[in-house]
Amino acid sequence: MLRRPALTRVTPAGPRSEELQTIADALSGARKIVGIAGAGISTAAGIPDFRSSGGLYADGVLFEEAAFFDSRRAQLLKIALSIRDRAADCELTETHRWLASLGRKLLRCYTQNVDMLEAKAGLVTGLGRRFNCVPLHGSIANLKCHLCHEAYEWQDYRSDIEDYSIKGCNTEDGNNKDELTLPLSCRRCNIRFKARKAAGMQLLPVGQLRPGMVMLDETHPQGEEIANLIRGDKLSSPDLLLVLGTSLKVDGPKKLLRQFVRPVRRQSGKIIYVNRTKPPSDCSALIDYWVQQGTGMRRGRTCRAPREALGSRGNPIPLD
Repeated sequence: MLRRPALTRVTPAGPRSEELQTIADALSGARKIVGIAGAGISTAAGIPDFRSSGGLYADGVLFEEAAFFDSRRAQLLKIALSIRDRAADCELTETHRWLASLGRKLLRCYTQNVDMLEAKAGLVTGLGRRFNCVPLHGSIANLKCHLCHEAYEWQDYRSDIEDYSIKGCNTEDGNNKDELTLPLSCRRCNIRFKARKAAGMQLLPVGQLRPGMVMLDETHPQGEEIANLIRGDKLSSPDLLLVLGTSLKVDGPKKLLRQFVRPVRRQSGKIIYVNRTKPPSDCSALIDYWVQQGTGMRRGRTCRAPREALGSRGNPIPLD
């Protein structure tokens, strides 16, 4: 039977330097690290989170599939474009740089974030065994058609989005009579629509463009691929689980945490949680160390792991 550790709280600004060194030693000795990253690792880069008191949800912004077919669409497109622009222009946080510096020690980072800062830092991002960072909720790198999933560059539609206001909106099945004149309709669907109309064939709906992220109320189109990656990683003997910048308040990251606890324990590995707020009670018993600290830092104090374990640079662990 696997032991249930007592949660140890570690405050970097406090006197517990020996516990920070214990964490550094665990990281330096690990060979296959699995990471779970949340929005908290990006806030210092100017990217808003979702669930904090100042997050997008608190302002009533919900990226739901239904919202792209009603009066909320214009606002959400503009917010998504703003986040995309911030992500493109921002300075990387030390956390992102540090994750990338782990190199081959990082088996996989499962990120809830859609800002693609992990890719900007150098992680190979995508779905498949060759990628070391999996975007669990897609990304805002492109616009995509909600029907055929064709990808489009934001820049091609920037002026349309910035000037866009809802005067009428397509229905979810795409059968609005004005579908060909609505802004941000899919070019590929439009070509198909016109060709079928000219041929006297049954008309098919025209898709509308939206951010390429997975919406809150949407079934993940690549959920089975992600599940296969998780199953494979559990069988790869991961020996450390690092949970960064997520509140663990929703089912997705909770389930991911629970799936990796047993494989990591089999390797006598540690579960390390870094976040400003305490993990919820139903997760606390699964975690060895709670480092009570923000994770999106740009500069700050570091605890260096032994050089012989991490290479000549002795990768710094950002803690402050």
